[in-house]
Amino acid sequence: MNMSIKTVSFLAAAMTVLFSTVLMAQSQTSVRGKLTNFKSTPVFLYENGTSTSLVSQSSVDESGQFSMVFDQSHMNIYKLQFDERTFLSLVLEPGDQVVVTGDFKDFMGTVSIRGSQQSQDVLTSDQQLKMYKQKMDSVNNAYYAALPLGISEPQLKEFTDGYQSLESQQQNYIRIFVQQNPSSMACLFMIDRLSIDQFFDVYEAADAGLYARYPENVYVQGFHTRVNNARRLAIGSLAPEIELTTPEGTLLKLSSLKGKVVLIDFWASWCAPC
Repeated sequence: MNMSIKTVSFLAAAMTVLFSTVLMAQSQTSVRGKLTNFKSTPVFLYENGTSTSLVSQSSVDESGQFSMVFDQSHMNIYKLQFDERTFLSLVLEPGDQVVVTGDFKDFMGTVSIRGSQQSQDVLTSDQQLKMYKQKMDSVNNAYYAALPLGISEPQLKEFTDGYQSLESQQQNYIRIFVQQNPSSMACLFMIDRLSIDQFFDVYEAADAGLYARYPENVYVQGFHTRVNNARRLAIGSLAPEIELTTPEGTLLKLSSLKGKVVLIDFWASWCAPC
């Protein structure tokens, strides 16, 4: 009888621990805000940055305030939608208490996010990269405006140098951010602007940081696969083995040419110019 009582007590304790664990896994996350000059239309929160998986929504009062609270079990990317064209990308951890403020008439110039560092990083980097894009577009527009009138060599050099300088500044901004914040999901929002061949070390740094922190996240898993695939063909990596038949009918392995300079030309038998 005593054994049965002990068994029941053990099971009850185990169930209590399990139930507590489940409760701890679910945390309430809140997204609140106030936007001046904002129409009283609903604000929607979608999961995974899409417009198909609705998590929560809120009405907006006359002063532009909105509020939504929802249960969250793991980090995820969300899309806070204000109208058809205006939204914020949020990276939320369970229990985050996010506050969004700004003037809707100048949304990107005034909006701020508190309570989620990764969401603020996404916003800040987006604003910075848009600034670079506007400047590069301005150089392009000036070039094409001057083209019909004829462009001298010094003018062409000025346009080229100006554009390349802005491009280099943008690349350095992304590179430095990733190096300083390799485990931030904000890296995934900007790293595609860097060539994976030219900046493979930056991709590796982001992959190492993100995969260690969020190995279960679908976006991180996809990025991890992409980096691993690129690693096989990265400059300096070991070339994959190739074994093919020569025109003379003998087998030739690429590894048998180790130590020699090898030019590999990929072509198809149906391609006459090849």
